[in-house]
Formats: sequence, structure tokens, C-alpha cells
Amino acid sequence: MALNDNALCTVQEVKDYYGMTGTDASTDTLIEEVINGASQIFETYCDRAFLTDTYTDYYDGKGKSVLFVDNSPITTISGIWDDTEWNWATTSEISSANYRIADGNRVVFRDTVLNDGDQNVKIIYDAGYASVPDDLRQTCTIEVARIVKESLNKTFYISSKQDASGSVSYTSQDFLPATFIVLNKYKRKYVL
Repeated sequence: MALNDNALCTVQEVKDYYGMTGTDASTDTLIEEVINGASQIFETYCDRAFLTDTYTDYYDGKGKSVLFVDNSPITTISGIWDDTEWNWATTSEISSANYRIADGNRVVFRDTVLNDGDQNVKIIYDAGYASVPDDLRQTCTIEVARIVKESLNKTFYISSKQDASGSVSYTSQDFLPATFIVLNKYKRKYVL
């Protein structure tokens, strides 16, 4: 097993936090599995990838002079086209002198209003963090260390919940409340 590309912390960081010394292949594999799982859960909860990637997205122009993108923070824009025919020709490309990145999640246009149309705006851009933000890395490290410790000590806390329909589900202990404080900071916000 190996860490996935979206891993938010390292095996060594978890071992350091937990106070583990030495190398045990089965423990290292367990830590890797938990890091991969926790990193995916964090991304799913926040509805976003954290590390830098390139995106090609299509949006409705809506006759606006601002474009909110799905992924943030925007680091670079390769191009923006406004083309109701979806040809994406160079004649429909908007000059980079007529827009800028604002607040990491939107593009503001100067002297340009996007055409009103369905999926008529194409943008190719890079978004995400070059490295995992410290608070996110620390939060993942803490959660992984806690889960690994529970697993190694066989101290999982199992609780049951009954919903309105009467069905009962069993879950292990949830993430710590402080984890949600950090994750909510990174959670994708939708703009209509």
C-alpha cells in the first residue's frame, strides 16, 4: 500500500504525533490506509480537492461580469472563452487583460459582460493548494493518530443511533468537534 496523491499528512507525522518509534510494516500499512481514508473523507465532506490540479469547466454566462468557479483557490488561468456556439475559437477567447482573479474563487471581468447562454463559458485553470495547509495537515494527523490508536488498542467506541423510521445504525466514534471547525473553513460554498 502507498499513500494516495491526495494524502493530507504522512505516516511519519502520524507516528511522531502518536509517539511511535521503530518500523513495523503492518502498522505502517494501517497508518497509510487510515490516512488515505481520512483524506478522502475530508475531501468528500468539503466537496473539493485540496491540492493543485488543472480544471476545465463550463458555466452559464448569465450576462454577468463575474464568474464563480467550482474549485479554489484559483492560482492561474490558462484561458476563458465566451462562445454560445461552443466552438471555442480564438476569436471567442477573452483577453487576460480584461479579467483578474478575486478572492481565490471568482473571476472579475473589466469591460466585459459574459453572454447569456447555456454552458457558453469555458475556463481552463489551476486551483488548489501547492501544499497541504498547516491546519488541515494537523487535523488529519490528529484524526489518523486517534483512529490508529483505537485500532491498535482495540478501543473503538461503537454507538447506535435510531432514526425517525425506527432503523438503527451503528457507527464508530465521530471525528472530533475541532475537526469540523477546520473542515468547515475549507468546505465548498455554492453561489447561485
